[in-house]
Formats: sequence, structure tokens, C-alpha cells
Amino acid sequence: MYVSNSEGEERALLEEGECPGAEYAATSGDDSSFGNEEKETKRRREIKRLFVGVEESGASRDLLVASWLFLIGSLVFTACVGVQLAVDIRSLPFWMLTISGILFCGGSIFFIRAFAHEAPTEVLYKPKSEKLPPPQLRGTKSRCLQCTDRHCGSNLLIASWLFLLACVPVVVASIAYVVHHDDRLYFWGVLGGSIAFCVASGFFVVASYPEHLGKRNDHLPGLVANAGILDHAQARTHCGSEWLVSNWCFLILTAGWLFTSIFFILVEPSQPDYQFSALEALIYFIASVYFVKGSYVAQAEATAAQFENDKECSSNYNTSGEEGSRSRIITKGSMRPSRNFVTGGVSFTKSVDNDSNTCTLQQPGVPSCQSDDLARGTTNDGSIIHV
Repeated sequence: MYVSNSEGEERALLEEGECPGAEYAATSGDDSSFGNEEKETKRRREIKRLFVGVEESGASRDLLVASWLFLIGSLVFTACVGVQLAVDIRSLPFWMLTISGILFCGGSIFFIRAFAHEAPTEVLYKPKSEKLPPPQLRGTKSRCLQCTDRHCGSNLLIASWLFLLACVPVVVASIAYVVHHDDRLYFWGVLGGSIAFCVASGFFVVASYPEHLGKRNDHLPGLVANAGILDHAQARTHCGSEWLVSNWCFLILTAGWLFTSIFFILVEPSQPDYQFSALEALIYFIASVYFVKGSYVAQAEATAAQFENDKECSSNYNTSGEEGSRSRIITKGSMRPSRNFVTGGVSFTKSVDNDSNTCTLQQPGVPSCQSDDLARGTTNDGSIIHV
């Protein structure tokens, strides 16, 4: 059930300071100065009622429930395939499916480890360690350590990789079934679905890396909107990051898996394989719904945390005279390395010179603007900066 927050609820959240970007509005008192990202975060449609009751709402609860459901579904899948493997020990498809079930169980366990914390943003957006190994470990061992830190640096990355590896044996088993039973439409559907799950899992792995996780993507909403799937506002809300898109892909695929299994149950009700497949698909579908909801909450929490971090490099917010727009005054303080961020729907690259204590914002295709220009709310070419 989807419910939109009313304007009164949004205003109450804003006045209490619980809404991301509330500190920005407090400086100007004008809602027109809100960026598109803050508006979309406030007005996004949330899943208010889910299948399993949760005592506390929030990303940590939703994602943890989803992880446990993934584990339950993986155990059911492994048990069903294991029984068939015990009957026919020489069957290659059953061996492949058993390996896949074990990998799914391992990935679910690492998902539980990743989300079993009070603050999921600390796990989802864990920074990569930049400590250098000791001199005696540099060289081949150093490269191995860097590779391990790169691809297995968090529980979330390990879980994503295990889910991707778990989809590969399913493709092999599906090909084996299609070769021996090419007249069965069901096996062709399983093959297509397994390939689609591999692609979605690969996208999920990419979204789990620190440089992509929690970052807004300006290209994905445009691609979705141009394809006619969603309008531009909905695409920015639901496809604003690789993390959200990958979760939606899993939800759509599990829904297709569930409806396909139900269809074949109606066609051939005497086949127990279809019934077990429908049970597994139902569990995975519910888990995917929880994952999508928890990802929205985590995205909102990450946006609020980003606003707090930006205050370390920005100490003043000036209201310019035209239309209540605001310009930043960059002052000396704690400076951080260059990074990309989105404000008001516009992407900027912020670079910091620690020697001169200056902070530069660079918009793609626009001349760079220094702190003095920012204080006046203009760039080098004289255009007004709306932050």
C-alpha cells in the first residue's frame, strides 16, 4: 500500500528539523529555495504497510528483515534441490542448483551481517581504508591485499558477489535442462530468468562499491525517462542511484518469477516442482519489497548525512536578493578531498586546496568558481549560482 505524505506532515517534519535539508530552509524561510533532491526526498511515495510487522521503522529494520527472508528462501531452495540430488546423485543440474543454493545462503548471511547495526549508513557507505601495508608486504602481496580490500572490503560487497556467483550455476543448470527438454516452455523461461538475474546481480555488485553506493546518478533518470518507462520527476525519485535501480530490478524479476510459477501451477497442478518454485519466489518477492523500502530510507538518511558533512566546509549561507536564492560562502575550516555532489539537481565537483585554504566548485561545461565569487553568488562568467 502506497501513501504520500501530505503537505501538513511535510511542514511538521520541516519545523521539527527531521526532514533532510531542514537546516537549509531555516536560513532563508523560503520553500522555493529547496533543491529538487530535497523536494523529491520529502515527497517520495513510501511503502507504509508491509507483510511482516516491524516494531521500529527505518532502513536498518527493513533491510535486516529482507536479509533474513533471503536466508529463509535460500534454505528452502537448497533443501528442495538437495532432496532431488539425493535421489539422483549424478545429475549435473541438481549439483549446480545445490551449489547455487549454498552461495545464496552465504550471501544472505553476509547481508544480515551488513545490516545488523543501528545505523545502516555506517555499513552501506563505509569508506575504504587508505592505510598502506608495511614495506615487507609491498609488491605482489600488497597488490593482493589491495585487491581484497577493493572487492571484499565490506560485508555488503561480499554478499553482492556471492549473489552474483550464485546465479551462474543456475544458468548452467538451465542450459542443461533446455538441451534435454527443448520442447518445454518452462525451462526456456527459467533460462531467460536466470540470465536476467545474472545481469541484475552484476548491476547490484557495481552499485555496492563505495564510489557508486549512496551517490546520485544523473544519467540513469534520463535514460529511464527517455525510454518512456517513467516521467522525469518519477525517474529522479526512483532511479536516482545504482543502488535503487538494482533493488527495483530484483523486485521486478522476483515478481515475474512468482507469476510464472503460479501460471505453470495452473497449467500442470500435479507438478510439485512448480509449487516449490512458487513458494521460493514468494519469499524472495517479499524480501525484495523490504529491500526496496529500506533502500529508500537509507538513501534519505545518506542525503541528510551529506548535508551535515557539507556544513564542515561551508560556514555561512547568504540569501541573495533575487527570488530567495542562496549562495555559499566558503571559509577556512576543515577541508576535504575532491568529491562529486548534487545540489538543486545540478552536479558539481568540489576540490579543495589545503595550502591556500580555498574551495572550488566546478560544474561540467561551466567555468570554475572560487570562494570570492561564491560569496557574491556568481561564477567567473557572471552567472548567478543557485545552491
